[in-house]
Amino acid sequence: MKKEIIFCTDSLNIGGIELALIRILKALAKTNKFTIKLCIKDDEKLDLLSEIPKEVEYTVLNKESDKKYIFNFIKRVIERKRFFDFIKNSDVVIDYYDGNWFKLFSNINKQKKIVFFHTILEKLHIYKRIDIVKNIYDEYIVLTNGAKKELLDIGILENKIKKIYNIIPIDEILIKAEEKFEKEDEYFVMIGRLVNDSKDYLTVVEAFANSEIKENLYIVGDGPYKNQLDMKIKELNLESKVKLLGSKTNPYPILKNSKGLILSSKYEGLSNVILEALVLEKPVITTNCPYGPKEILGKEQNIGVLFTTGDKVELINILKDFDLKKFDTLKMKNRVKDFSEENILKEIVESLIKKEIC
Repeated sequence: MKKEIIFCTDSLNIGGIELALIRILKALAKTNKFTIKLCIKDDEKLDLLSEIPKEVEYTVLNKESDKKYIFNFIKRVIERKRFFDFIKNSDVVIDYYDGNWFKLFSNINKQKKIVFFHTILEKLHIYKRIDIVKNIYDEYIVLTNGAKKELLDIGILENKIKKIYNIIPIDEILIKAEEKFEKEDEYFVMIGRLVNDSKDYLTVVEAFANSEIKENLYIVGDGPYKNQLDMKIKELNLESKVKLLGSKTNPYPILKNSKGLILSSKYEGLSNVILEALVLEKPVITTNCPYGPKEILGKEQNIGVLFTTGDKVELINILKDFDLKKFDTLKMKNRVKDFSEENILKEIVESLIKKEIC
């Protein structure tokens, strides 16, 4: 009999965590080794619902119809019942959303419990409850060495922690990048959710106000910071130079036709978009933030450039001196092989079949 594995996520919105989850579901479904199920917290953010493999059964805990219940207590009772009915025959239950499911997971007794942490610890919603969270799960999966050290520092046993990179579907990205895109100018591109507290788009927009930077900037994504960002672009008279393109289900043609990717994050998990840029042989200009960018690029400055987080002057100097000839596309190709489906899937399967750690 196949092991039943259940992944739990807050949403299926277009975002890095959700995209990484879809890639795992697709890879596991192809193996035919497990019964894979998906538990989604809310039905308000289901942009990627059509991407779920047909082999994967899913359920939603909190539905639009539940709004008829006035009391949150009743909603929580319904949520809890749906959850435990859904997981009752499972072998492994995975909190894929940074420990956000810890309250429900604290009442799971017979299944192996795994949690994925996608970013730095202090930025997680459950950070203030970490003393509780660190006693709930049987295995903690992180994306970087820096995140692993954070868990060790708060007392998680090393044999409970495993670093597993995200899957990057190299062939799929190369195919999608061939979709037609009319290139009208030379530009750099930023791709991500429009939130300024973690992504710091403002530093990049202000850098492009420098008259010595001739290229344009395309920003792909949507989010709560969009209006403020648009106001700043107009304030700096950059409407013809900095363009907000909105969210795209397929951003790869835009990335492929760019001069390179810019990432201005104050912190990152692994950063799928850096790896996707390298798949398309595009150099990356990124902040040296905790922890993903540095771990991906390492000392290979000929596949990307690291700059100090929030340092507009340093970024301007990098852009002024930018030369594609300085970068090695062969090394880009070799680096992304470490994140191939074949390599990462082996590690994920190993965690799923491994017995619970006592």
